[in-house]
Amino acid sequence: MDWMDRERNIWVVGGDLRQRALARLLREDGHTVHIAALEGEGLAPEPLGPGLALAHCVILPLPVTQREEILHTPLSEEEVTLSQVLDYMEAGQILCGGLVSPAVRAAGEQRGLRVFDYYAREECMVANAVPTAEGAVQVAMEELPFTLHSARVLILGFGRVGKLTAHRMGALGAKVTVSAQGYEDLAWAAAYGHDLGH
Repeated sequence: MDWMDRERNIWVVGGDLRQRALARLLREDGHTVHIAALEGEGLAPEPLGPGLALAHCVILPLPVTQREEILHTPLSEEEVTLSQVLDYMEAGQILCGGLVSPAVRAAGEQRGLRVFDYYAREECMVANAVPTAEGAVQVAMEELPFTLHSARVLILGFGRVGKLTAHRMGALGAKVTVSAQGYEDLAWAAAYGHDLGH
């Protein structure tokens, strides 16, 4: 039986607030959503079982595992192993996860699953960098005994998080200096009007 002929449903197994919000959004879009080792969003967690074989897609957390084969399940007291999920899946099904390790990819592909790393998508990495940058600004505002306006701020590195943090700090009136290794990053930092570290 081809996966497109099966009941169209999605399992979200493990994860944090991002996966919980994803389960809610998928449900709002009209999908049948099952969750396991993840609590909240008005869905009751279900035990892993044969229903996984009916899934159009099984979505694992970011990162998929927290240690060896144990899934990342910070919103559940349940400990789930990768094998517990894979043992119920059938060849041809889609398995998605964030920061899929070579071991996880190999285990899925060995069972004939189509494995996708959603964190390898640039738009996902940028979207994930936004709360990190905002968190850095929040911590600075809470911990510093002065305002960020006119404060001297040093950003080490000018990747996704560095760019977003520098932009947010600058928008609050901070004097931003960027220190980065690559000439390309330094050129972008200068183009954005930031000082360059020596």
